[in-house]
Amino acid sequence: MNLNTETNLASAIKIITCPEEQQTPANTLFLAGGISNCPDWQSEIIKLMREYSITVLNPRRDSFDISDPTATDFQIAWEHRHLHLAEAISFWFPKETECPITLFELGYWLLSAKPLAIGLDPDYPRIQELFAQLLIHRPDLQIATTLKSLTINIAKLSKAPLIIPKYQIQTNDFFLAGGISNCPNWQEEVSQLLINQGLEVFNPRKADFIGMGGMNYRNHLRKNHQRLIDSKAVVFWFAKETLNSMALFELGIACQLNKPIFIGVEPGYTREQDIRVQVGLARPDVKVVNTIQELTSQVVNFNR
Repeated sequence: MNLNTETNLASAIKIITCPEEQQTPANTLFLAGGISNCPDWQSEIIKLMREYSITVLNPRRDSFDISDPTATDFQIAWEHRHLHLAEAISFWFPKETECPITLFELGYWLLSAKPLAIGLDPDYPRIQELFAQLLIHRPDLQIATTLKSLTINIAKLSKAPLIIPKYQIQTNDFFLAGGISNCPNWQEEVSQLLINQGLEVFNPRKADFIGMGGMNYRNHLRKNHQRLIDSKAVVFWFAKETLNSMALFELGIACQLNKPIFIGVEPGYTREQDIRVQVGLARPDVKVVNTIQELTSQVVNFNR
């Protein structure tokens, strides 16, 4: 990034706010992170970067009717275009929300060559999971814990594309991704249906799993996530009882890996519309279904 400080503030930072359009990628930074149910941190970080010579792409607009599905579709499409356009992306995860769609975006762009700056509020509810999985993909990345330190990391971003390792399929199993806690044991049903068809299945849900912090927990998460990367394909089920936020992160990863994925969304799951639009943009070859029977049928037919 070219972030030379300007003496004339009027000629420094430029803001493009949704629904405005940016046409060129030169010296652009996309601000990814929570938009609803959290403070306007975007305005705060823009103030911190006010002397940077940069064009900021800000998806947070002054008025947004979250109940209007057409507005949601437009918002996601705008973010998709500008995330692809941006020269670099910064992520901020505030403590007030799990930022489920930002987790999908992080998963997707984490495996790209695009320069990233990532910040997590120390009280962000999924900080343990993200630290564990970021270590797999970008172990040298400095994670900020304040907006001020995030702006410092942004200033250090290089235009040079990163070298991302090529992930190869290492196992012949179908990894079951989705809710593990606070939802029915859907993995047992799916596992049995697929095993009966002679397929190999990896089920990350363990009877003694404890979703609390600590290094043992992080190591467990890293092992599971590595198994997802190594797997032949990934089967996602989004149960209605839980947000499945880390499954959305893994969905972003799987979309970027371009491996076979199968997605089922239980009717009543709160983020079904977001999944359908995001997957339609990232992986138009994938059909999202609404029952476990349809989901397993897709897997079996694929494997024939």
